[in-house]
Amino acid sequence: MTVVCVEIDEDLINESREKHSATFSDPRLSVVVANATEFVKDQKEDSFDVIIVDYTFESDQIMKDCNRILASNGVLSSQSVAPMALDKEVVRGSLAPLQDAFTKEKTYLYLIPTDTQNGQNSLACCFKDGVHPEDSPNRERCERFRKEKNLKYYNYGIHMGAFELPNYFREAIS
Repeated sequence: MTVVCVEIDEDLINESREKHSATFSDPRLSVVVANATEFVKDQKEDSFDVIIVDYTFESDQIMKDCNRILASNGVLSSQSVAPMALDKEVVRGSLAPLQDAFTKEKTYLYLIPTDTQNGQNSLACCFKDGVHPEDSPNRERCERFRKEKNLKYYNYGIHMGAFELPNYFREAIS
């Protein structure tokens, strides 16, 4: 396994190295100082399993390139918007590049409670090809996983409930 970190700001990388030296000394980490748009454009098809993007207000093209370089069961995760703090058009506009690249059906949003941003931020996950988080779980499988891992929180209902959004957010993205 290799983790590739692409960041254009070398000062940010150096600051992160100071604060997270153990992470940056891990030989599985490759740090690339580059413009992510250019980096992604130059990568081979199906060459990444997971892509984590720090911001959703990206161009359509970088999201299409991310989709292109993801493996067939790949996942893209992106920090999204603060839905209660922004106008519906801003929320829709921030998601459009993701939905255009991955389709609306394969772009999922998750709310994250915070003490800022009017109490919530969101995370977007986009799934490629055969991956669909609502299709794979079944009650028996979830229960077996919970027992094997001795989980105190997770269960089938929690898993399926993670895909539900409050009405105001549904309206904003419809």
